[in-house]
Amino acid sequence: MLVQDDQPCINSAGIAADIINDLLKNKPAGPPNSKLTYRQKEEWCPQKSSMVKKTVPSHKYYGYDKRVLFNLGIKTLDDVRKVLRKHNFNDRYVIGSKKRTYTRQCNRLWKRIEPAIKEVLHEGGVGVYRVIHKSVKSSYTLRETSIGFVHAASYTEANRMAGLMFGYLVRDPENLDTVFARFGTEEALMKYNNRAIEKIDARIKDVESSLDHMRKKIKKLENMRHAVLNVTLSMCKNESEEQD
Repeated sequence: MLVQDDQPCINSAGIAADIINDLLKNKPAGPPNSKLTYRQKEEWCPQKSSMVKKTVPSHKYYGYDKRVLFNLGIKTLDDVRKVLRKHNFNDRYVIGSKKRTYTRQCNRLWKRIEPAIKEVLHEGGVGVYRVIHKSVKSSYTLRETSIGFVHAASYTEANRMAGLMFGYLVRDPENLDTVFARFGTEEALMKYNNRAIEKIDARIKDVESSLDHMRKKIKKLENMRHAVLNVTLSMCKNESEEQD
């Protein structure tokens, strides 16, 4: 249910679903045995141009460990949309009267887990890191190409491992970078790189298919050229002989 494109490690469906359902409540209860409490706080709301009361939890992650929230595999609002569509709407695009509910749930869930996700992405940790190659696509954009994954205890170690393991693949190894992907062991690394290998194999097949198509196209063009040449030689020769 919670497996993303870059998230081949399957979470415990029951635990992940319980966390999501809890965080979608008006007042999440937090994990079992947590002592989460709430207090009222007044804040200025620019949209309403007035002070509004907000319910603030005693723990900024509603009692959950940020590592647990990060390992759900939800890294962006778009991931939230995909997960909730699958989780609550049978993986169907939401339209009609249910769209407002869907939008509200997406915004609420992302607002509650985003701080944990951003903090972990900034800090890193012991686990799997995605290796990316940054290259200038144009004067205004930067293209990031995923290469593979390494296991490390920090960003410093991950960047060193990335250069050592993948630096020879690119002309500018100084543009290799890493992004933390998941807390876990080398077993998790194996799953990530197995997924990466599957994607590379699929790309190889696509390229081979394109090459096969181009070879057939070249062969067809060569046949056309040969036919045109034969007609030219045959007809031009006959016309020349008639003039003689």
